[in-house]
Amino acid sequence: MSPIMTSLPPLPLASSRRRYLPRRPARFPATCLLTRITLALAGATLALGAGAATLGGCLIEPERIAEVGTPVAGVIERVEVERGERVRRGQVLAVLRAEDLFRQSFISQQALDQARTEARLAEQKLRQAREQRAISRQERDVAEAQLAQRVIRSPMDGVVVERHASAGERADDRPLLRIARIDPLRVQLVVPTALYGQLRLGSPVAVQPELPGAARMAARVTAIDKVIDPASNTFRVQAALPNPDLALPAGLRCKAELDAATLAAAPPPPASPRR
Repeated sequence: MSPIMTSLPPLPLASSRRRYLPRRPARFPATCLLTRITLALAGATLALGAGAATLGGCLIEPERIAEVGTPVAGVIERVEVERGERVRRGQVLAVLRAEDLFRQSFISQQALDQARTEARLAEQKLRQAREQRAISRQERDVAEAQLAQRVIRSPMDGVVVERHASAGERADDRPLLRIARIDPLRVQLVVPTALYGQLRLGSPVAVQPELPGAARMAARVTAIDKVIDPASNTFRVQAALPNPDLALPAGLRCKAELDAATLAAAPPPPASPRR
């Protein structure tokens, strides 16, 4: 063997004896974890630096919805309104008749005669009530109620959202029309718990509907939940939004803010009792 070969040191066996150490789990700062939890909430944020509190989860809904039907059986003679039409409280929506029920074998001859007799008696009682002041108010109200059962009227001012029946169809216990009141509108708000105690009934809220060209509008708080949602650390608030010309539709998402004056005027939250 050559002297050059014998003078070389042996090669290390590091490749065959490599040690593998377990990887330590990555550590995230506590502030990063807190940020992720905060972003996972219901979207309610507090922007006190700008002098106003921005509320999340804003939704504009009808103030009230009514399913309009009839307490008596009959066939619809006519429906006076269409979907999307504006109606007034007391306005006639539909009129029923009983003769078609007999011809279609839905009611017997006896029931038809009874319905006609009751109608004639009601008309006679109504005429007598109008002509003779001696008839008691209670009898007159009963007679008018018997006639009114054949005429379906709107229970409130609003718009026709759905029309479920047409002329010639049988009226039973199902709703015939759906009426929605959209003046005022109802605004549903999701508010951070940090603002609990700073809102009062009647507090002003600035609402910006997510509708092209819609201006910021002023609403007033009408209801405040007394239960906090622990999952999102928020609570719900309702506000009334005037809509006299019905220019703003219901069902819109929105953004809402409390101004600095409202926050400054609110009393501080009560201190926790000492144990």
